[in-house]
Order: sequence, then C-alpha cells, then structure tokens
Amino acid sequence: MRKTFILILLVFGCFVAHAQHKRSDTLRLNLIKASTDTARYLAMKELGNFYYTSLPDSAIIFDQQAYLIAKKNNWLVGQAHQLNNIASDYDQLGDYANSILYYQKSMILGQQTGDDFQVANANSNIGAAYLSKKDFQKALPYFVLAKKLLQDFAKTNKKRPKEYNSLIAINLSNLGEAYSYLGKLDSAKYYLTESYKKCLAAHYKIVIGNIKNDLGRIEELGGNNDKALQYFREAIAADEEINNLQDLSASNLNIAKLYFKLQQPDSAISHAQTALNQASKGNFKPEVLNASQELYNYYNKVNNLPLAFKYFKLSTAMKDSLFSQDKVKQLLNLDFNEKMRQQELQAEQARAQNRLRIYILCGGLGVVLLLAIIFWRNSNQRKKANRLLQEQKEEIQTTLAELKTTQAQLVQSAKMASLGELTAGIAHEIQNPLNFVNNFSEVSAELVDEMDEELNKGDIAEARAISADIKQNLEKIRHHGKRADFIVK
Repeated sequence: MRKTFILILLVFGCFVAHAQHKRSDTLRLNLIKASTDTARYLAMKELGNFYYTSLPDSAIIFDQQAYLIAKKNNWLVGQAHQLNNIASDYDQLGDYANSILYYQKSMILGQQTGDDFQVANANSNIGAAYLSKKDFQKALPYFVLAKKLLQDFAKTNKKRPKEYNSLIAINLSNLGEAYSYLGKLDSAKYYLTESYKKCLAAHYKIVIGNIKNDLGRIEELGGNNDKALQYFREAIAADEEINNLQDLSASNLNIAKLYFKLQQPDSAISHAQTALNQASKGNFKPEVLNASQELYNYYNKVNNLPLAFKYFKLSTAMKDSLFSQDKVKQLLNLDFNEKMRQQELQAEQARAQNRLRIYILCGGLGVVLLLAIIFWRNSNQRKKANRLLQEQKEEIQTTLAELKTTQAQLVQSAKMASLGELTAGIAHEIQNPLNFVNNFSEVSAELVDEMDEELNKGDIAEARAISADIKQNLEKIRHHGKRADFIVK
C-alpha cells in the first residue's frame, strides 16, 4: 500500500480516534476566529490535513479554500503546498487522474519558485498515484527521479527541512513496492530494507507497517508463507503502536487472504472481519469494500447465502457510496475550477487594468520624452543660434575694430596728406619771401662791397647812395621776413 507525502503537517494524532472531535472543534474555532488571510489560510490548511485520512471529501474543500487564499495573495510556495495537498486528497478519494494533475501543477510551481524539495516531493507523489492506479511501469521513473533529486538536494543544502528524511523513507518504500509488482523482488527487498533503516534513524513510524506489509507480500510471492505471516504480524504491531487503522485494515486483510489460500478459513474470517471493523471505524471506504468483498467471495464459495448476501449488500453499498463520492468529487472539482476561473478572471481583469495603467504611463512618459526631445532640440538650436550670433557678433566687432583702425589710419593718412599739402603750400608760400630775402641779401652784400670801394676812393656821395640802396634792400628783406612769419603763423 503506497504512501503519499503531505508537506508541513505529519501529525500522528490524526490517527487517534478519541481525540478527533476535540481537535476538530479546536481547528474550526481557529477558523472562525481568523481575521486575516494568513490566519484563515493556516486554519484551512490544518483542517485539510486533519480530515485527510478520515474525510478526504471534506479535506479537499478546506485545502481548495486555502489554495484560493494563497493564490489571491500570490503566495507561490503556499500555492505549491496546497496543490500538493489537494492532489493527496484526490488520491485518497481514488481520483488518480486529478491527483496526478494537481501534483504536476505543484511540481511546476516548485520549479518556478526554485523549491527543489517540493519538486522532489511532487515527483514522488506522482509515482505514488500511478502506483495506486496499478500502473507500476509509469510509477517507477518518478520514484527514481525523486530519489536522485533528494540526493542532489542533500549535496547542495546543508540545512534540510525536517521532513527530508521522512520523504526519503516514503519514496524508497514506494520504489520497493513498485519493483515488487514488476517482479523485481531483489530490488524491491533492497529498497524496502533501506526505507526501513531510514525510518528507524528518523524515528518515523508511519511507514514501518507499510514496509513490513510489502516485505510480507514479497515473501508470499516467493512461497515463504511463514515468513510472510511474520512480516504481516510485525506490520500490525507497528500500525497498532500509532493506531493507523487504514494500514491495520490492509495488514489484517493480507493475513486473511493468506489464510484463505492456506485453507484456514476460521483464521482468515477472523482477520477479514477485523480488517472490516478497522476500516469501518476509520471510515476508509475502499478498505471496507475490499474486506467485505473478500468475505462475500468466501461465503458465496461455501454457499453460506445469508452471510454472502450480507457482505454483498455491504460491498454494494460501498460501491454506491464510492460512486456517489465520484459525483461529489466531480462537483467539488467543478466548483473549485469555477472558483479558480473566477479568480483567474479577476486576476486577468487586474492584469488588464495594470496593462492599461502601464500603457497610459508609457504614453505619458512617451509624451514627456517627446517634449523633452523637442525642448532639448530647441535648446540645442537656440544654443547653436546663440553661438552663431556670438560668432557673428565677435566677427562684426572684429570687423568694426578693423574698420575703426582702418578709419583711424585713413584719417591719419588724410591728415598727413592734408598736412603734407599744407606744408607744401606753406613751403611754397614761404619760398617766395625767402627767395626775395635771399635775392635782396645777395644784392645788399654786393652793394656793401661797392660801398667799401667807393669809400676807399673817397667818394662819399656815391657811398651814401649805395648805403641808401642797402637800407632799401634791408626794408624789403624785413618786409618779406614778416610775410614769411605771417605765413608760418
């Protein structure tokens, strides 16, 4: 009998019948008092785990509600764990198709969040679902992959979850069981023995009865009936210690089948009836069906029609109950899918609004960017225009300065030219009086010489006449000198 692994909660108390009502009331009270999504999520999750074995149809409702809360708040790890729990609920109900589907969803979320342990757990549980379907060939690769993933996880994670050793034990147990159904009994014994060692090391008692049961079945296949009975009894002792009614029922039924085969009907009927009582007490309908069918087959074979009819009615009622349970599962699945569809629709609407906001924001940013580009372009153009104007200004100022310099030079040249002309005019004007002064000076010098000669001759009168001419020349010299002085001034 395969085992699935539910993350987080591994509570032996779930198998203790006398404490169930009290525990149930406490959990429901916690749910009523829950005022936050976190508190409601945890309360729903605990209720789902509590009802997992006894009332899986109730468990699935609580686990679905916990998942919807996790999805609403985008708690990816919580979603992965709840998908795993929903899958386990479907597995417990016998709906293996939905079980495998939700395990796969859980695995995908585990991959997305980088939760390697969850991925390994999902693979192991998918294998367990195929094992329940009796599709052992498909189950085997999932167990082998889960084993490798758990080994790799141990190498890369020094700090491991407390459930790590328990999951290894469960996976090895299921791996051994798959090999046993495939006829590879040596491999089956090896992995079941390894699982048993892991259980002892981890003090994990839940799987021990299951391991002993599988070992007993292997011995029975090998024809070792005494050894098989010993393992079945050890399985009963292990499951009685933890009050695991479901596995107790399976172990007693295995003993019953063996005793029927050994043609010991009294012992067989006793164990079959015990298996039926235990399954009924725990409300495990598939186990009730198996036990009642075994008793019906025996009593029908020996023509004990009243008892055969009794167990036929019971098995038929269980089939009808399981059939109605299938209807309930379908309704639960439809309701859950509708809620998920509504939630997805709301999420899509929220995403659409977010996309619209993003588009508006991007449009606004685009407009701002465009305006910024325009302003930047205009600013650059203004800067270029200002630079051009500045260059032109500097060029004009330089040209103006050059013009001023040229103008000054031209003015200076004009002044020099005018001065030259003036000087030339003055020189020309002065030249005439100077010529007269020079001429009269030369004449006067000659007259003085003549006057000296006349004085030497004693011609005073002539000397005086010459002296008068000299005086007249000196007047002319003085006249032309003043004229030159006037010209200069």
